[in-house]
Amino acid sequence: MANSVRSAARSLGPRLLTAAVGLPLLMAAVWAGNPWLALLAVTVGASGLREILVLANAATTRTVSRLILSILGAGYVSMPLAAAVALRSGDDGLEWLCLALVGTFATDTSAYAVGRTLGRSKMVPAISPAKTWEGAMGGLLGTGAITLGLATFLDLPISSLEALGLGLAIGVLAQFGDLGESYLKRRAGAKDSGILFPGHGGLLDRFDSLALVFPLVYLFARVVA
Repeated sequence: MANSVRSAARSLGPRLLTAAVGLPLLMAAVWAGNPWLALLAVTVGASGLREILVLANAATTRTVSRLILSILGAGYVSMPLAAAVALRSGDDGLEWLCLALVGTFATDTSAYAVGRTLGRSKMVPAISPAKTWEGAMGGLLGTGAITLGLATFLDLPISSLEALGLGLAIGVLAQFGDLGESYLKRRAGAKDSGILFPGHGGLLDRFDSLALVFPLVYLFARVVA
């Protein structure tokens, strides 16, 4: 027991340090907008693509399969980042992008908290052994509530029902994105996608939940709002 506590404490330090450095940089780029956000997106895209290529090479044995997976992976990284940059450039861009980020963070946090305390039913143990259906539902409910409150606070031009629906959709897609990356890592026999962020793994380990959310919020802001 004592050893596990010390191990958890040692791993928590790098995670907190990484978050303390990374989050302010991210929020500064979001606040500043383009071209700084676009520059960050290019940097993130290059690092994410490298991790995708490494995982694809480890996950497949045939050249054609590796090529297909690499092409799909390039789209998986580049399209969401392009959507985030375009979202920030539009009307109420700062508010919409903050909603996408905070909503996704709420999904991860709520799912983790509920899963750790109430989780009993394994969701997809072959892909992600720690994920439970209880945690998934907690992620949905937490994101729905946070998105509803944040949309009202930011005075976004959508109704309460639309905000709640968007929050639930963010909760679903954020978890699908996480599972997709977990599947690729499982195929590659890797625990993390890389070592870029001490205590957090690679860039894809931080980006996976946002991969489907950015395009969703971009389309929602353009079509519904």
